[in-house]
Amino acid sequence: MTSTIPIPAFIAPQSCHVLPDGAKIGQYASTHVCEEKFDGERVIVCVRRGAGVEAWSKPRAKVGGGKLPPGVKQLGRAVTAALLLLPDGVYDGELLIPKVLPGAPSTGRLTDPERATVKLFDTLELFGECVTTAPCADRRRLLEQAVRHIVPAGMDPWKGSPVSATELLPVTQDTVDRIWARGGEGVILKAKASRYVPGSRSHEWLKVKPVAVAVLEIIGFKAAKTGPYSCLVLQDADGITTSVTTPWNWMKDPASCLGRHLQIEYTQKTSRGSYRHPRADHLVD
Repeated sequence: MTSTIPIPAFIAPQSCHVLPDGAKIGQYASTHVCEEKFDGERVIVCVRRGAGVEAWSKPRAKVGGGKLPPGVKQLGRAVTAALLLLPDGVYDGELLIPKVLPGAPSTGRLTDPERATVKLFDTLELFGECVTTAPCADRRRLLEQAVRHIVPAGMDPWKGSPVSATELLPVTQDTVDRIWARGGEGVILKAKASRYVPGSRSHEWLKVKPVAVAVLEIIGFKAAKTGPYSCLVLQDADGITTSVTTPWNWMKDPASCLGRHLQIEYTQKTSRGSYRHPRADHLVD
């Protein structure tokens, strides 16, 4: 039957906070669910049988303030065909491509939609009915039921398809350690009773990621949303460059910061030595 429900406007995804300092993962075992955090591009996907599939990426910050409009994502044929088997609805997930090199920490760049797969982790709407106010545990059950429309009987609903659901994992430190040991990013802890609030950053969703530190030299500036000098260009002793935005105001005398050293936090290094998810910590001189 052809759907009469139109493709909706973009729904801003909910994001999460980091695990609080000193918190132990085990203390969330009875109240939260645990999913692997995948290294890809966040997508909101709308499925309308008869109208097709549309997907959007999360809006990015715009130089000078504000945000760019959400980008429409081109999905590969296999992913699109699998999504069209889902019940009509709006889903939240991650767009992934295979790793460029075995053992590499990065999944590569999303330049070839035909190599991509999608991991779904939430349901925002089903058959025209908004379900964002339902508890996370209920939305998860709806997602698992939806994904079973994609896979043949007997196939694992979390594997073997270009579109699958994230797997629920034990809420333990051992789970996170095993993911880090194979080069994964970490996990997301979600309160079972949490609602989905579009566009918000929820303390009921917590990301657990490895953190390393490095000290780099400030060699320049770039414009960012808080000003023309608010993004620092940094270089390490091996000549690898990266950039970080800061909450500090460098506009009074930005030249005086050149040559100084900044400690950053980052999650891991890529196979080429660049820093993933760098964040400014503090000046060290």
